[in-house]
Amino acid sequence: RATRGGKRQCSARARVAAIAMQSAEELKSSLAEYREQLAAVEAHLGSDEGKELPEAERAELDKVRGDLVDVITMTEELVRDAEAVAGDGATGGGGEAEEEDEGDELLIFEDGAGAPGAA
Repeated sequence: RATRGGKRQCSARARVAAIAMQSAEELKSSLAEYREQLAAVEAHLGSDEGKELPEAERAELDKVRGDLVDVITMTEELVRDAEAVAGDGATGGGGEAEEEDEGDELLIFEDGAGAPGAA
């Protein structure tokens, strides 16, 4: 039994899309946690207790706040990228690469051997 390379490629794209979507959901979950942590740090810095912290501790919390802002920004970019990959995989990705693949058919047999150009 053989499957055409194009069908196999679409199936692989669908798997990549599913993985990317799962990754996007995991990233969104992490993003929510980072935002909660940022809110807690900002609340502590703005509280009376936070205002009375020794300068070194306050500087450390300011650094943590800045790091969280950076992580949130990078994670938001990763979510967008993962969602874009998921969208491309779900729609087939289109483009020139797919057109080039159509000319070179490769049949994949159950034993894993391929026959270039076989129809």
